[in-house]
Amino acid sequence: MILLEVNNCIIEETLALKFENAAARNKPEAVEVSFADFDGKYFQFQEESKEGDNRVVIHYRDDETMYVLFSHAGTSPRAERSRCCRGPQHRLHYPMLLPPQTNASAQDNTIN
Repeated sequence: MILLEVNNCIIEETLALKFENAAARNKPEAVEVSFADFDGKYFQFQEESKEGDNRVVIHYRDDETMYVLFSHAGTSPRAERSRCCRGPQHRLHYPMLLPPQTNASAQDNTIN
């Protein structure tokens, strides 16, 4: 396992290249690249309402994957100021979890 920082240029450039090649209908690369992000401590920090921690990463169950229920047509001002948005084809999706989804008793059934 390789741990990477939050705004990793390798990931950004790899994904940008894949999107550019797909848009140009180029032949897919022979090497498959997979990214995964998980850390159960952030979920615990949010549940405990610790000050200063405003990022939550949820480890999904092995038989499930993340999916987007809603996406907005525009990019948020905060996202536009970040290095990760370089064109109109990039969109960020922010899932919102409220206290009923983040307490310990509901944690296992939050995302189905």
